[in-house]
Amino acid sequence: MGASNSVFSEEELEEYQELTYFTKKEIVHVYKKFAEVASQGMSDTRFDIQTKVPMKTVLSMEELKVIALYCLND
Repeated sequence: MGASNSVFSEEELEEYQELTYFTKKEIVHVYKKFAEVASQGMSDTRFDIQTKVPMKTVLSMEELKVIALYCLND
């Protein structure tokens, strides 16, 4: 996971894992889904921490819906 072609450094993954209780694999999976959704309809496919996806879109995707509801209830 900490390979140079990874989106996250090993330290970032460990920090996200501590903060969310998700596994490293789950964190990467969620990020990839976010990237896929965030890039839809964008002429410029670059996005960053400020990129937002409408909650309606997130809640329409079963695997992200569970995570969103978990985060909202925390």
